[in-house]
Amino acid sequence: MRHLIALLLLLLLALSGCGNRAKSEPPAPAPEPAADRGPVQAIPEWPEHADEPRPPVHLARLTNQAIVFECRRCERLYDGSGECVSDGTELGPARITYRCPADEEPVPDAGKCPRCGREAEIFKAVRRADGIRVMAVR
Repeated sequence: MRHLIALLLLLLLALSGCGNRAKSEPPAPAPEPAADRGPVQAIPEWPEHADEPRPPVHLARLTNQAIVFECRRCERLYDGSGECVSDGTELGPARITYRCPADEEPVPDAGKCPRCGREAEIFKAVRRADGIRVMAVR
């Protein structure tokens, strides 16, 4: 009889641990109290002129631009597409490259060449009716 009771207890213990239990996830962290986040700031008003496109700005000096927009008549360079502010001509894209004057290899931007210390040469490539023209930028 003792063996039967011991066997029943072992069976009962074994079966109680074999059930499919739902895996418990760790509890989510509690949100921080509002006082710790600081004061609530007002959202600024949307400016009335925000939807209007801004006119292109003339680039007096190139620094590290890769694409600029050029007026076909006066050859002034601008930071975006649109019309030339001086004569109203439609601006076209131009690719800008910077080159070392000593070894004619590319450099990352305008200014002094990191290899030779001289001013980097700046070139623009523009598409014309007769093909692509590459010109030095003054």
